[in-house]
Amino acid sequence: MWQGMKDSLSSLLTRPDLVITAAMLTVMLCEYKKAADGVQGAYQDLVNKCTGALPPGHYGAASFIPAICASGHAVEFCAVGMDGQVYGVPHAKFSTQTRPERIRLILAMANVYQLLALIVRQAPATHARRPFFVKQLREDGLTTIEVLLGTVSKRIGSFAARPGVPHTTLEDIQTAYEAGAKNPGYFLVCAKSAPMISEHGTYAVETYPVGYSHNPAEEQDVQLLAYSVCRALYILWKAKLVHRDVRMANIVRLQGPEDHYMLLDLENVAQVKIWPAVQPFKDWDSFTLSKNSEYDHLSDMYQLGKLLRRLLRRTGSQAAEEFINSIRNKSLTAEQALKHVWLMRQ
Repeated sequence: MWQGMKDSLSSLLTRPDLVITAAMLTVMLCEYKKAADGVQGAYQDLVNKCTGALPPGHYGAASFIPAICASGHAVEFCAVGMDGQVYGVPHAKFSTQTRPERIRLILAMANVYQLLALIVRQAPATHARRPFFVKQLREDGLTTIEVLLGTVSKRIGSFAARPGVPHTTLEDIQTAYEAGAKNPGYFLVCAKSAPMISEHGTYAVETYPVGYSHNPAEEQDVQLLAYSVCRALYILWKAKLVHRDVRMANIVRLQGPEDHYMLLDLENVAQVKIWPAVQPFKDWDSFTLSKNSEYDHLSDMYQLGKLLRRLLRRTGSQAAEEFINSIRNKSLTAEQALKHVWLMRQ
């Protein structure tokens, strides 16, 4: 099931020596080697570290980002394509040994700066883009996210101290990721290797594919989001699990053959049961739990209904309104929702 079955705590992709970011974009990579290794050694290191496509949806029409390989006095510019391949650039080799060469390098850097500004200006607008090869701490103070090339690394410190635990077990999380991998289409995020908890209590997982944050503005996109999340919740339902945290922050859009949305953050999944005194999650309200204080599959659907209501803002079609009202009234399971006339159009 898992690709490679490696320990998630020790299989992180090595990062370039320097990562330059702007406007929540990674815009330039830099690699340096000792003089004895030569600039070719730095180039090969960069090739070894760029092992997957750049995050989709981040760069718009840009076909590459610049990179620098340096060793001793030698400096060489190259390009990292959107496919993650590293390409050499003609007439882009410099030396810092002589004054004329240093001047050439400074002039070249000025041109590179203009290129970086152009990449940032034409990048698509998005509400929560993440630069790759850069660790970011979430607002909970425990979770660290790092977008790599083709995967996303997640670390959660003091995992057992999070809200919702002990109702979420490592076995439940592994079951959820396995369910995602068994179902084609990537409606539910998958894990590259088995999620693990270290002896120090740190949770680690590396997930794929990499999507991008996208708030749908048109009903057609909201319809696609609803369909995608219902597919994901149905996968979890068949595994006898609930998600418990259906929010826009945990949904991304994919690009390419899988042009739909994907549900993330399986670290709060749990088996369906009645829980005494469970701490409410973000965005839960007094109608989220059943009358028996149970979070069940219809609770997930109710949370999705609230999200759809906010996205459409009462401007949807009659079919959309009927669908949203039905799941907010907890009268449709995910399986039934997928047969609703509004989603049947997908």
